[in-house]
Amino acid sequence: HLTPKDYITCIKDCNHCVKTLIEKVHFNADKPENMNIYLSNIKGKYVMIYKENKWQIQDKKTQVDDLYDYNEFVLEHWYDEYMEKYPDIVESFTKYLNNRDSNTLLNNIKEEILVMLYNKRKMIANE
Repeated sequence: HLTPKDYITCIKDCNHCVKTLIEKVHFNADKPENMNIYLSNIKGKYVMIYKENKWQIQDKKTQVDDLYDYNEFVLEHWYDEYMEKYPDIVESFTKYLNNRDSNTLLNNIKEEILVMLYNKRKMIANE
């Protein structure tokens, strides 16, 4: 359901490109079927995941790692396919690829994803 413009917006967000993609996918009121993860307690160890037609409690760290890895893969795949068509995104994505190996950066982004999952929980919890 994402458009090239959505992907370009994500990639231009450089170090936050994966977080931006997660937000566009999982917190889009037009796609309630993707609104399937939230954090009910910022200090807790678990997130809520909707799968198999019910809400399930899952380990927070594992789920955020998986969410990050999957969405990074999606972005990389889209980038590889369209980088020649949209050359203006190359610099931003190259910068992200160079920076992503910094554990500090990665940990900060994953912490921001957790905060987003918590702050946007009311969008989903009403489902």
